[in-house]
Amino acid sequence: MAEGKGMELQKGTEGEIFATIKRNFVKDEQLMKVAKYIPAIIKQSSEIIVDNEKSQIRAGELTGKITNMAKIVKAKKDEFCKPINKLLKVWRDSASVLSDPLEEARGVLDKKVIAYDDACEAQRKKDEEKKAKEEKAKQDAIDKQKKKLEAAPTEKKADKIEDKIEEIESKPVTQVTEVKKTIRSEAGTLSVKKEWTHTTEDPSAVPREYLKVDEVAIGKAVKAGVREIAGVKIFERKGTSSRGA
Repeated sequence: MAEGKGMELQKGTEGEIFATIKRNFVKDEQLMKVAKYIPAIIKQSSEIIVDNEKSQIRAGELTGKITNMAKIVKAKKDEFCKPINKLLKVWRDSASVLSDPLEEARGVLDKKVIAYDDACEAQRKKDEEKKAKEEKAKQDAIDKQKKKLEAAPTEKKADKIEDKIEEIESKPVTQVTEVKKTIRSEAGTLSVKKEWTHTTEDPSAVPREYLKVDEVAIGKAVKAGVREIAGVKIFERKGTSSRGA
């Protein structure tokens, strides 16, 4: 048996193991029998030394018992879980009948809201550019009049130029309306937000640090007989198999 959660049970008391089982399977005799045998099977698996044919047979016996107990646990797990999983599937399918059209409607509205926001942003940029041009033209006109004021030959002429400057200064320029990013209504709020995202256009140009090795594809290739793949170590690893009685 591989070391892991099973070996950790050896460190606990038999009472702790039964307490866990009883909370969930107190009425199931088969699982309770498996639970009673777990401390012994873990102890025997830990202590056995396989160094001859006799001890190897004994290890095979223990492995067979473990396999049989694992089958019982899996069968019981399926017995308990399959009806629940079936019910969950029914509920998920039933919920999707309602949630799918709601998500579709939300998607339609999102596109329209974003399109309107894009149009508002485009108009805002145009207004800002127009305002900047108007303000520059306005300032140029004022500077021109100020130069005339400096060279005004008479006080009367200077007064007229100052009146002209005041007239130019009072001339309105294009106002820029800020785009609302959050809309509030009786039903709630709707916000338009920006976030950075991506789409891959040329996989061959993507830097190596952003690539992921397809371990599944490599595993299939090795099982199919491929024995050389650049950057991959292919080797044989021993394991055991047990069918139980």
